Amino acid sequence: MTLRDVKKQPYALLREETSRLLRTSAAMYMFLAEEAVRQLGDRAEPIIRRHLRRYGEFRGYELREAHRALGLPINMETLQTHWDSASGLISVGDSAGGKMFSPCKTVYDVYECPASVVW
Repeated sequence: MTLRDVKKQPYALLREETSRLLRTSAAMYMFLAEEAVRQLGDRAEPIIRRHLRRYGEFRGYELREAHRALGLPINMETLQTHWDSASGLISVGDSAGGKMFSPCKTVYDVYECPASVVW
């Protein structure tokens, strides 16, 4: 991608860089999980699941507090439309008009998953 392309389509560069960041994060997780399984065998899975759940709880708390500080309602619509992760730029940006955000339900098609390329 040339500088001229970036000036014409800044979103294309952002998507490319975002995709690279997500692939890097997925690779880090993959290497950590594979090593845990190699060293611990079957005992690794519940440990990995428990710590991923703890990370999810931490992220949920972090986002909820940020949304509260902004005076936003705490619901699925706010979560999807004010997500602070790069993955939202890829998945929501690629949805083809079929997206629907409401306080209790979120629907959109995802055509690209950078993590799946790594795994």
